[in-house]
Amino acid sequence: SDGRNIFLTAHFGLSVPEDCSITVGGKTRDWIEDGTIVLDTSFVHSTENKSDEDRFVLIVDFWHPDLTVPEREALEYIYDFRTKFEQGKIKYSPKMPSDFFKTLEMYSAWGGAYTEEKNAKVENRTPDGIGGFTF
Repeated sequence: SDGRNIFLTAHFGLSVPEDCSITVGGKTRDWIEDGTIVLDTSFVHSTENKSDEDRFVLIVDFWHPDLTVPEREALEYIYDFRTKFEQGKIKYSPKMPSDFFKTLEMYSAWGGAYTEEKNAKVENRTPDGIGGFTF
């Protein structure tokens, strides 16, 4: 099981030798060349090829028909976000600082949190200072 009950998966048998089968939810079916098997991969599933030949299958995922339009839109947003992250289009934000003043600086306007402009940093800060202010 892959735990993804939001999709159904179609397996198109492109080149299927004899003695090939797929089991889904405890039910076994023989593969048929040029045939299609649609399954919910959230059920435990496995394939078997007892022949000496390779089996070639085109696998296509599509939205489960029971999903509503808002559910599909939300999932598309999540998957698009993941894809952009994997492509490096979304930068990883490092772990939050554990020090209160460093966290405050990170979220402060002078730390750049509320502007896209580069802000000049005050270089000579004291340990008890933040953003150019001394406490």
